[in-house]
Amino acid sequence: MAPLSRVQRPCFLPIPSLPLFAHTQGGAASCRRCRRGHWVALTGRPGPGNGDGLTGASPAHAPPPAALLPPTPGPRASLFVDPPPPPPDVAHAFGGGPFAAALLAAQAALVERLTAMHNLPHAFLPPPSTAGDEWGNNDAGAPAASMAGTFHRDVWGSGVSCVLESAPSGGVFEKAAVNVTVTRGATLPPARAAALAARHPVLAPHLTTSTDRGAVAYTAAALSLVVHPAHPHVPTLRADVRIFCVPGGGICGGGADLTPVLLYPDDAREWHADLRAGAAAAGVVDYSAAKAATDAYFYLPWRREHRGVGGVFFEGLPLDARLVEALTGDGRGLSAHTPATAADTAASAVATDAGADAATATTAAVAAMATDPTVGYLGELLATAATRYGAIVAARSRVAYGSAERRWQLRRRGRYVEFNLLADRGVAVGLSSPAARPRGVMVSAPPVVRWDYEDEEEGGPPGAAALLDVLRVPRAVVPW
Repeated sequence: MAPLSRVQRPCFLPIPSLPLFAHTQGGAASCRRCRRGHWVALTGRPGPGNGDGLTGASPAHAPPPAALLPPTPGPRASLFVDPPPPPPDVAHAFGGGPFAAALLAAQAALVERLTAMHNLPHAFLPPPSTAGDEWGNNDAGAPAASMAGTFHRDVWGSGVSCVLESAPSGGVFEKAAVNVTVTRGATLPPARAAALAARHPVLAPHLTTSTDRGAVAYTAAALSLVVHPAHPHVPTLRADVRIFCVPGGGICGGGADLTPVLLYPDDAREWHADLRAGAAAAGVVDYSAAKAATDAYFYLPWRREHRGVGGVFFEGLPLDARLVEALTGDGRGLSAHTPATAADTAASAVATDAGADAATATTAAVAAMATDPTVGYLGELLATAATRYGAIVAARSRVAYGSAERRWQLRRRGRYVEFNLLADRGVAVGLSSPAARPRGVMVSAPPVVRWDYEDEEEGGPPGAAALLDVLRVPRAVVPW
């Protein structure tokens, strides 16, 4: 597959007012954020005669159905030129700020896309079951609300969680979650600030100075998604983007990786080709280093295996100083809100001034986010990962499977749980926080898992040994 050129890369997170992955192509209709031309919706694998990955498909790999391909619109204004308000039920929690609105719009677009994948009409589904059977299915144990094949939306104190839970006979996915969290007005204790300064040198000058004065105020926001398919031929997808700011400095990070239970080398190759092309076009992350970081991080030393076929993983990228200033101005750039009006005239005047300052900070955040290439790459990563994943789901969910593949899938899910509980830094921090929300932290865990005493090479379906070979010795950058 020919890599996407610079003018074909999507602009997603900073433009959530656009339908997911659907831009117009080329010419004068260029994006106001990155000044690049727009692109048309990806339909899957390259077809005969074009080789560009934009249209057509080979007979063996049919394109996703029309439900997965939104119409290509005309030129649209960037969200950060005219940001839309967030949904009414989260307006108070997030204040309508541009970054919060961008994350919520991205969440809604991903939920819509994943819902279409889950309900693919051509997907192979196992027979329904009223009790646990040899397939490891239990339709009776699935939440009743999930049987409709839709996401449940939960608004809580610091974010919004959208979760789908389904019986294997109900759709392609058994569990999927897209979460947005926004933290503002919180403080870092000196010990935590010192640890961050040691880990991220770009923050060290700001944290070292601040720790002399006690706790450090910070602003953070993140979008994360995880998809655990019921279909064993479809891989698990994980992706996230996040920012962290203190007065004077800020960083961002993110990543995307695939965890198959049955190896399809073409899927892994095209997954990495798209991520490599996206990183090259943005010029923000070195793909080779980000892939190596993925292989190093998602490793289970007690199993001597990597969790999946990898992807990209990066952290500590510095944010533009204007964006940091906007996002840390009392949190106004992240979630602008006007303080309550005081009873007396003098306090009322102060509140009015503060409201004006908040509006100014919001305008600054809009301008900074509209031009910041690092933030732009975070959105492009989500778009690239979800688009390629959609092509994989459309192709692999057609394949019929039996109890042997399902049993193998549940055994491999055990590795996912082991990594989450024993090695994942995010899970460890989330569960150890004084304000821990365990169901939000553990939403990334698969719903049904099994551990068997037998050796991994025994009892696996055809292709299991090939997967283990790759997980024990990850492919270099070039072969993928």
